[in-house]
Amino acid sequence: MSAHELGALPILLCAACTLAQTPGLGAWDLRWCSAMPIYDSVALAYDETRDRVVAFGGNHQLEPARTWEWDGIAWLDVTPTSGSPPKRLAHAMAYDPVSQAVLLFGGLSLDLATTYADTWEWNGIRWLQRHPEQGPGCSPPQPPCVPHARHAHAMVTDHARSRIVLFGGGNRNAPPSQVLKRDTWEWDGIRWREVVVLAPPGPRISHALAYDGLRRRVVLFGGAETIDPPANPNQWLRDAWEWDGTGWTQICSPCTPSARYGHVFSETGIPGRLVLFGNSLETLELDGSTWGTVPTACPPPWYSPPPLIHLGYAFDRRRGKVVAFGGKWGNSVYADTWEYHRHDESRHWDYVGCGHCQPLPPPPSPDQRRCAAWLTSNGSYRLGETLVLRVRNHNITTGTTWFLLSVGLCARSSGEVIRWDVGVCIPGAPGNLFLIPQLVVPISGDAMLTQVIPEEPSIIGVPICVQAGSHEVTTCFRLSNAIRVTIAGL
Repeated sequence: MSAHELGALPILLCAACTLAQTPGLGAWDLRWCSAMPIYDSVALAYDETRDRVVAFGGNHQLEPARTWEWDGIAWLDVTPTSGSPPKRLAHAMAYDPVSQAVLLFGGLSLDLATTYADTWEWNGIRWLQRHPEQGPGCSPPQPPCVPHARHAHAMVTDHARSRIVLFGGGNRNAPPSQVLKRDTWEWDGIRWREVVVLAPPGPRISHALAYDGLRRRVVLFGGAETIDPPANPNQWLRDAWEWDGTGWTQICSPCTPSARYGHVFSETGIPGRLVLFGNSLETLELDGSTWGTVPTACPPPWYSPPPLIHLGYAFDRRRGKVVAFGGKWGNSVYADTWEYHRHDESRHWDYVGCGHCQPLPPPPSPDQRRCAAWLTSNGSYRLGETLVLRVRNHNITTGTTWFLLSVGLCARSSGEVIRWDVGVCIPGAPGNLFLIPQLVVPISGDAMLTQVIPEEPSIIGVPICVQAGSHEVTTCFRLSNAIRVTIAGL
């Protein structure tokens, strides 16, 4: 971008302020990196007692069975020294308000040879396997006291009734007539109970359940009526149902959203409002029986993640955000953390960062989180001078890398790591009105970025924040801190 083009900065700043104050606009924000490895089909649940999002399992052949917790800033490895469930994928977790622990059920071994039917609880310190099949009244010929082995099922907490609801799933290792499930089970804190109903939703896998607190209903959407969804897109589903504790009622079929599986479907913190994302670029919300596309300030793909499938996700009730991690898109597996939230009547997806960056030396301040490069400048500037920025601690030492220089109004202190809006027209801290790409060859982890300051008197004295990021093709985005630059004059 030339100095003349950069001279449009005051006009763009004004336009961004207008957009930021417009109700109903959404944005995607890039913030910082965390330390969680790449996982596919990991399960997440929000621990309401401890205000943590808990993650377990996922498809990672080289990693042991790890337990992670998200505190709103970073993923922390809290794996106990012993006693964890076996490694697995395509399992499900939900919070049990009775035992005040996170419940895990089922899943599939990483070699796909074993389908699980075990029940585990995480209390924040250790995993405890529950054995409801050994309880009273569970001897043959009584009905089974646990759901049959399955994977790719869905579970959610029914807060009004203090139950965990489980529906559907599959067992690729079962006889053909038992591969897909359509049964409904509830966990009451002590035991599983099958609720036999007439006309339940059809058998399916990779569907999603969400809790509507306003209407006190569990809502189901989508999935696939085949054990091999990628090979059979004509068997993806686009129907919605609700569960009231005694029976299922269909809301719509076909519904407004496109058919999909492996998606995110969650409460949003707004009573009666659920959000749907995944296997498509669109983000939608369901208000009772009415679907609507989330309005955004920019067109796709700038305001949303890729059309990922098999993300792990949970609703952080204290922070009012949906936390989503990992997932697949095509042949690529991601280790990104995203957050969806409403703020000032706007809907936002926050790109919290990639989980597989290498840890860096201690940052210069507590506000600058790990896994970020540090940006410094060479002093104060005047109109027409060249802004010189150095990105330090960058982990690429050879090759050419695309760096993105983000310029905008300062919204926070210059030393703080702040969210970074990916896209040329998305407003937000620190303004980020446009991105200036620069092709740079890093030397020993450092990169030099330059930009001529336009000779535009209206920017004199205006606090402008600059932030750098880079796209590492084989890993992820890296994000620097933001620095404040004030133009002194001619």
